[in-house]
Parts: sequence; C-alpha cells; structure tokens
Amino acid sequence: MNNLNINLKNRSILCIEKDKKLQNKIYNHLKQTFNNIYQSSDGLDGINKYTKYKPDIVILDLSLEKIDSIEVIVSLKELNSNLNIIIISGDNDNYKLLKNIDFGLSDIMLKPISLNKLDFIIKRILTESKPIEIKKTTIDQECFSMLKTYIDSKINLINSYKGILLQSDGSLEHCEENMFQVKVSKTQLVAAKNEKFIILKLPNNRYIYSVVLKIDLKSKLLTLVKPEFIDFKQRDKIFNRVVVDNSFKATIFQNNNLIELDVKYISFKATSLSIKHDDINIKVNDKFDLTLGFDLKSPSSLIKEKKFTKIFAEATVIRIDKHKNNTNIIVLLNIQKAGQNTFKKYLQQREIETIHEFKNRLRA
Repeated sequence: MNNLNINLKNRSILCIEKDKKLQNKIYNHLKQTFNNIYQSSDGLDGINKYTKYKPDIVILDLSLEKIDSIEVIVSLKELNSNLNIIIISGDNDNYKLLKNIDFGLSDIMLKPISLNKLDFIIKRILTESKPIEIKKTTIDQECFSMLKTYIDSKINLINSYKGILLQSDGSLEHCEENMFQVKVSKTQLVAAKNEKFIILKLPNNRYIYSVVLKIDLKSKLLTLVKPEFIDFKQRDKIFNRVVVDNSFKATIFQNNNLIELDVKYISFKATSLSIKHDDINIKVNDKFDLTLGFDLKSPSSLIKEKKFTKIFAEATVIRIDKHKNNTNIIVLLNIQKAGQNTFKKYLQQREIETIHEFKNRLRA
C-alpha cells in the first residue's frame, strides 16, 4: 500500500475484531503503512474508541459481544453518517442481513480474509469521496403508507425462536420513510434478536414481513426495515419445525459412498438438507432413502441417559438452492411406519428443550 499517492501519516484505522489472533494479524499488516491503528475486541469498547479517536476507517467483525454488531453499525453511523466501515464476517445471519440492507458500508469481506483484498479496499476508500453502497434497499411505499395509518394501534406480532412459534400483541409507535418502530413484549424481543425478522398482522388482516434493524431492550422497541406484504398461513402442526441438536445425523448412500448431510431445521413432514460440495447427483422430484440418527432420552426419568437411535425415511426433493460451495436441498419426508413414534418423541424432546432454553434467555 506504500505506493498509494496520498499521505497516510495522519490517517487512522480502528479494528474491532473479537478474534484476537486475527486482530493482531490485521494490526501487524497495517502498521507497515499506517501510524495510527486502534484495536478493540468488543462492540462497547469499539464505540468508545471511535468516539475518542475518530478514525477514518473502521474494520468491524460481525460476531461481536456486549453489543450486537448490527447495533454497533447503527451507533457508529449515528455518530458519523459518512464513516467508512469495512465488514469482516463468517457466513452467518448478520452477514446475510447486511447483504440486503443499505447501510452505506464500504465493503463486506467473508472470513478467512485476504490481506491483499483488504489493502485494495482501503486504497479504494482513501481515493474516493464517499463509501460505496453495497445494495440499495427497495422501499415499499404502499407498506409504509398503510403502516402510518395504524400509528398507536394494536397489532399482532408473529415470530419464532428456533422453530417455536410465538405470537403476541404490540403497538406501532413510529414510522418514517425507510424504517418504523413497534413496541413489543420481552418474549418477542428475545425471539426477534435470534431470528432477525418479524411478521406483523395489521388490524385489516394484512400481513407484513420486516427485517429487524435494531433492538432496544430498555424501551422494548424494535426498529424494523424492508417491510413487504406477504401471504401468511399458520403451519399445520406436522410442519412445525425444530432446530436439531448436535447428535442429529442425516445420511444417504449414493455411488457406493455414504454421504453425510447437514440439517438445521426439521419437521415430521419436511427438512432442509445442506452439503458442502457438488458431488451429489440429485435433482427436483428425485426420491431417495434417507437415514436419520439422533440421541433419544430414556423413557424413564430415573435413568438419565440418551441412546442413539436410527430411523429411515423416503425423501422427495422439492427445491434445490446452490450458494457458492453449499447445496441446500428441501425435501418432503415420508417416515417409515416403524420409526414414526420414535421420531415424534425426538421432535417433542427438542421442542421441550428449546422452550426451556428460551425461558432461560427470558430470565437473563
């Protein structure tokens, strides 16, 4: 970066990164060029250091503690709307959210990061007059117009926590041209923080899907963006999803190979399978045999142990989505009769465990 034809002596960079090893790697690389480099490992300290030093560029990790990274971005932009922010992130929910919302960010880099690419981004920022927008938000004016008619009105809010459906009343408090706020219960706040979106049922029975931008725990306010009308129907109970635990395994046998698939959500009738390579020969409408394995608690409360159990199902492919190195496969399940009761017990077990986890988060 030394060949950049601008004076870097008085330029400054703040790196807010939870991973100390990566933070030091970035620091040691940048100190060859910049005299003023500040470091932080959590969101609260990062905001304080920005307020104190006013750096030209902030490099920000999306998995921060103490304050959520999205809230850190909002706070920094409130302090300086023209601030150059470079995001570094794993492929997580915050990363997917930021790809679809216009925060006026300078760039987003997926981990593991390339220091050469980081140099290129910094060069570009320092030779341009303003940050590059990652993606413009599409504003649905009809949604906002309708929302404004229900200011101070009671509305119904629907979201979920790891598949457990939650529904309660709230009120629409404030609405601007590109964001709005609703007052909600603590139950909805905790769920919204986990899911990053919420569904609103208006008094006229229309449903709006919206993305969570900011959560204010003290005032119990959600700041929401990107509203859009949706057709919403409550799922049939057999399609209610739960998040699997670490014991859960899904495998298929193809081309003389046993292939293990990743599973996040599953219901009695459907699941989403993910594989990290493309050497699986499956297309829409294909049927294949699927083996599901999981830990099941002993039926006796006196025996505190779990037993690994296998059941078998026929899977029918209804959708295939490819994302870079991953292939996601949505399938309908036809569980063999011999394993149906066992599988229902596992789903019930996961539902109870998730509810306990959610209650603990509410108490925190």
